[in-house]
Amino acid sequence: MTNLRRAGTTSAAVLTGLVATLGLTHVAAPEWVRCAGLALWNFPDARGDLLELNAESARLNREAEQLRVSIEAADHITSRLIARDLTLAGATDLLEPLMEARPGFKELVATSCPATTFRMAVARSLIDRVRRTHHADPSRLSSLEAQLEVEYGAMR
Repeated sequence: MTNLRRAGTTSAAVLTGLVATLGLTHVAAPEWVRCAGLALWNFPDARGDLLELNAESARLNREAEQLRVSIEAADHITSRLIARDLTLAGATDLLEPLMEARPGFKELVATSCPATTFRMAVARSLIDRVRRTHHADPSRLSSLEAQLEVEYGAMR
């Protein structure tokens, strides 16, 4: 029985010593305690930071999903353009609102596909997508690309 009391007393003493050491360390070196992640009394701040990070993560996930859907739609429209189910103007009409909603696309297309208007930049990006998608069949690509360039000129 005395062994159990000694073990309990020792455990309580060790625990009290650790708490006192942590408390004194916080007073003596608060920055170190914060950097080490030992500032347990800042839990409300940490919880607020976690909530902010979770909200940011959810926003980024929504944007990633929007981007995925936008890319899939652009791929489908490009396929229809290659199959000639759509004209360049028709494909641009379908793709322009999606690209306008895509974060960062306006800035990207302004440098990669310079044009007088956003609509013309979207049309130029569609021609580039056809070129990248259809590079395996150069004979078909050259006639398709020539036809798309004529349609692009007519859109101006």
